[in-house]
Amino acid sequence: MEEVAIKGKPRLIKEDNELVTIASSKIFSASAKLLEGLCFCIPQETRPEAGIPQQEAVQITLDEPRSDSENKTNGSRDRELRECRALCAPLLQAALKGDWQAGEAFLKKNPHCIALPITKEQGTALHTAAAAERTTFVKELVKLMSPSDLALKTTSTGSTALICAARSGCVPIAQAMVEKNNELPCIRTNDGTTPLGLATNWQGPRHKNMVWYLFSVTPYQQLTTPERIHLLLNTISSDMFDITLRILKIDPKLPLANSTRDVVWYALGMLARKPLAIGSKSPLSTWERCLNACFNRFCNKALMRTSAHQLVENLWKGFAVLPEDKFLSNRALAGYHMDLLAEAAKVGNVEFLVILLRSCPDLIWQNDERYGSLFHIAISYRRENVFALIYEIGSIKDSLASFCDENKNNMLHLAGHLAPSERLDIVPGAALQMQRELLWFKEIEQIVGPSFANMENSNKCTPKDLFRHKHRALQEAVSIMHVHGRKNHNSGCLFSFHMACLLMKIRNRYSRELGFAIDMSHVMIA
Repeated sequence: MEEVAIKGKPRLIKEDNELVTIASSKIFSASAKLLEGLCFCIPQETRPEAGIPQQEAVQITLDEPRSDSENKTNGSRDRELRECRALCAPLLQAALKGDWQAGEAFLKKNPHCIALPITKEQGTALHTAAAAERTTFVKELVKLMSPSDLALKTTSTGSTALICAARSGCVPIAQAMVEKNNELPCIRTNDGTTPLGLATNWQGPRHKNMVWYLFSVTPYQQLTTPERIHLLLNTISSDMFDITLRILKIDPKLPLANSTRDVVWYALGMLARKPLAIGSKSPLSTWERCLNACFNRFCNKALMRTSAHQLVENLWKGFAVLPEDKFLSNRALAGYHMDLLAEAAKVGNVEFLVILLRSCPDLIWQNDERYGSLFHIAISYRRENVFALIYEIGSIKDSLASFCDENKNNMLHLAGHLAPSERLDIVPGAALQMQRELLWFKEIEQIVGPSFANMENSNKCTPKDLFRHKHRALQEAVSIMHVHGRKNHNSGCLFSFHMACLLMKIRNRYSRELGFAIDMSHVMIA
């Protein structure tokens, strides 16, 4: 059967031109009110009997017709937009190219077009030039516009021209606009984002300069608490640590908004996963600051690493002001601490760990069922710079060595597992990788003692059994060492020397940081 509509009334027609059924006008008018906006179709059960050709019912929706005035309004608006775009096409081309001479000539003939929508999203010439980073064009155009013209938004995202400038990272363009209308930094997009909040979504020197500028012209008091927290976390994520420090200086209680730890822990967690971002505590010397002024790109990393160190200290101190934080026996608090230690240990962020340990030395022997201790994580992820901290805790390391996980794996079992691929690949070739794994296993064996070296886990495997099983592929490469024995022996000596130098460097540096010496006399390198 096929359903068609003739003059708004449903009509059922059989394909073999049999009897046609037409609903009476009275019945249809009554049922149409009930079926308005719904789908009118023929049920499967009421179709003709077998033998008569059938087709699927055509689904027709009875939409409420628009009023003539509404149709005229929409049609008029669309027509006006098309006319504007056609008229202002030369202005659009000039804005895209940054050709102010052509743009100025057009505006002299058509001054009313200066703030007309000329793009599909109803953006103005200023939106287009700002997005294309046409600085001269924008500066000259802004001189001819009124402050209210600069506040015009696009229809799709509700973006002002300043939003376009924030995306591009061109500070001179933003400056020209804000000088004309200082309310622009507080005008939000359709989703409630300020130009400052948007600028923090990108990294790089250009966008960092944009964030600094927008931060200086945006009234901090007019930002809501969620916007301030978003700004704090985004600047950390984008490695703009000096800006984060400025925010904390203005609003030191922001991380503890609503008396919760969530913001502090999230911020510290991000910093824990940035091992290359955190440097020493000492500020830059005078000559380093002079170099930074002359060679900004060369010295900027050193400045950021110092700022990151200060930021970790400030956040950690801010967290410590909560009254219950002094009770390290609190299970929930211990879980928070262990998460931070684990995140930092996994990536080898020893600077972050030293900051925490200097404030809370008890953290160094903290452990739980998920991770074990700080040193269990260092073994699993082969982080020798973190593991070197074990030599400062004296006999307490013996109790940590006795810790076993739910599968009865001790420290030496963890060393028996194959290293993560990203750590295994830091030395080239299977032979040297096997050498590195053996060094780790032998070093841990010296710490745990013979009783743990022969302990079986829940799978009845000793650490040595587990090592042989997990390193079978690398063991096959040992034959290459016998074939090229002298060459690999020299390479192994060089690698052992490198490990010894690294551990000595760790001892000398972090003994000073933590305030006591690290005993390295029983470290076996080869």
